[in-house]
Amino acid sequence: MRLNFTKSVRKSTFKKFGVGLLMAALATPALACTALPPAQGFVFTNDKNSDGVLNFWEWRKAKSDDFLLKQQGEEFELKIGGLRTFRALDVDNNWKISMDEAAQRLEYREHPCASWERAMNEMLKNQALIKE
Repeated sequence: MRLNFTKSVRKSTFKKFGVGLLMAALATPALACTALPPAQGFVFTNDKNSDGVLNFWEWRKAKSDDFLLKQQGEEFELKIGGLRTFRALDVDNNWKISMDEAAQRLEYREHPCASWERAMNEMLKNQALIKE
């Protein structure tokens, strides 16, 4: 006589695994928003050959909608494609903008998590109104 308990063991193992997966998925929205620092975000977005720096040709085609240029305590529009701005960012004059060089001069126009924070605050506010 052969006992057939392996199917029930497998079912309970899969159920436990499924419940664990479900709980992990439900816990995910509770995580806070995290974003790359501005310099890393800018270089990562525009570095087409993935060498970790922006050369002049990558600079000419870069997208800068989310970034501002810091200069002497003020923030300015980041003018992409121009040699003057490129040379201002290229501190060591090697015709490449590294993340360290960009970190000294770039800032986010609006932090990437700002819209997420607004949405979370709105959701919490709505949730508080429903409970009342």
